[in-house]
Amino acid sequence: NQVLDGLSVPKLGWWMEPNDDIRELRVNAAPFDVYYSFSQRSLDLLKPEGFTVDYLCHSVSPERFYPVSDLPKKYDLCFVGNWSPWREKVIQAALGVTKNIALYGPHWRKKSQLISADLDAIHLGDHVIGADLNALFNSSKVVLNASRIPDSYGLNMRFFEVLATQACFLTDAPPELTRHFEPGQHLMVFDDLMSLQKKLKLLLGESSLRDQLAINGYQYVLKHYTYDHMAQQLLNQYKQIISLGSPNL
Repeated sequence: NQVLDGLSVPKLGWWMEPNDDIRELRVNAAPFDVYYSFSQRSLDLLKPEGFTVDYLCHSVSPERFYPVSDLPKKYDLCFVGNWSPWREKVIQAALGVTKNIALYGPHWRKKSQLISADLDAIHLGDHVIGADLNALFNSSKVVLNASRIPDSYGLNMRFFEVLATQACFLTDAPPELTRHFEPGQHLMVFDDLMSLQKKLKLLLGESSLRDQLAINGYQYVLKHYTYDHMAQQLLNQYKQIISLGSPNL
């Protein structure tokens, strides 16, 4: 913070993880002229304390996540993420629909209570990144997402990465979702475990629906949520601070 306090230029900060600890948020936001978060909850905690805050979601690089048309749909479903109790319930429900699942993420082997044979069959590794992650999304009929904790805030990077690969996306719904995407138009949303199974059966049974969601989501995310769009938003904010003047300069 001492280094940031000594800079005589506009300073923009971005908190990229959900956090409800106002003490930590306060300390991190203090050096910045504008403090961004992808979690509306974080902004709601900071704003009453006089901080200048704004919402900023994740974005995607189309050079890293993109469609690969000649890859066969090897998996009915894939999921990438750390183990959590809620995610375990989500995967267990998905297994009631299909066993053809690719699961990647740390701590599943140590913490999961799934049947050993099921876990051995679907857990393909702790990590998958880069070109392999792009290929995984392209090789799956449906890509599944679930928050670590139900009712948590903020859209993680999966929303933007998956849609940029032109994959069909099935997810639970953080509060911010509808300010970005339209359920049933760009992606499919499940509300609970029964809804998850119903929506997954529907998507696996109707390839035309999967394809239409995938195309719509792909076109929309490239039009609105690349890093070029994010850079322009930050540049506009920077110019605005310069033009209006900042109390921290």
